[in-house]
Amino acid sequence: MSSQSKGTGEGGPSPYDERRVTIDDRLEARVSAHPPSSTGWCAVLTHPHPKLGGDLHNNVVEALRITLNELGVATVRFNTRGVGKSLGSSTWTGTNEREDVRAAVEFANRMDGVNNVALVAYSFGAAVGLSISADLVKENKLHAVVCVGYPKGFFAQFIFSHHYPRIDPQSSIPKLFVIGDSDNFTSTSTMRALVDKVTDPKQLVVIEGADHFCFEQEDLITLPVSEFFKSHVLTTKVSSRGSASASSLM
Repeated sequence: MSSQSKGTGEGGPSPYDERRVTIDDRLEARVSAHPPSSTGWCAVLTHPHPKLGGDLHNNVVEALRITLNELGVATVRFNTRGVGKSLGSSTWTGTNEREDVRAAVEFANRMDGVNNVALVAYSFGAAVGLSISADLVKENKLHAVVCVGYPKGFFAQFIFSHHYPRIDPQSSIPKLFVIGDSDNFTSTSTMRALVDKVTDPKQLVVIEGADHFCFEQEDLITLPVSEFFKSHVLTTKVSSRGSASASSLM
């Protein structure tokens, strides 16, 4: 089901139309695009941990949505199972939520005017989303990945360690990792070690003075994501949802 609305209903008015949709008859979602969409790209946005209040209205998720819409990129942000009006029960480890990310990416691939899909994943959503991205890339359903605040610190490993062996898409799609130098759940050294193992092309941006949540500092995250999309995603050539030719990352 779907309905038309303006803005988010939570974070104030937006110049972009949003549709309330239900993905696979179970996941509450919002679809937003700047008409007419000229890029052919859609970004699927994932939220922080559902057990800790994470949902599609998160401040970072909403800031990223607006930034991407301004670039002409359509967006799908959604609540994972058990959050908001989404059916089912949430989990601590995010194992079951992998299928929610898959459902959202497949939904984006079916949207009119969408030729390429990017995963823009934050926090819990980054751990869950990146662990299924390898499969989605092989199926030609995913063409770029952005991970913001990937949780890989000491305590996070107790919850997410089973996702870590699956983190590398092993493909030529462009990949961006963004972390604050004061992140609450991951050290910069841990993040650098993780990114070192990821297949090129890739980029790591460490934001000075930023923590994991970026309350009232969302622009610290949206700026490098915007630059990444303009320089390395929107310039990527994908034919038949298949072979990608990405500009090199530094």
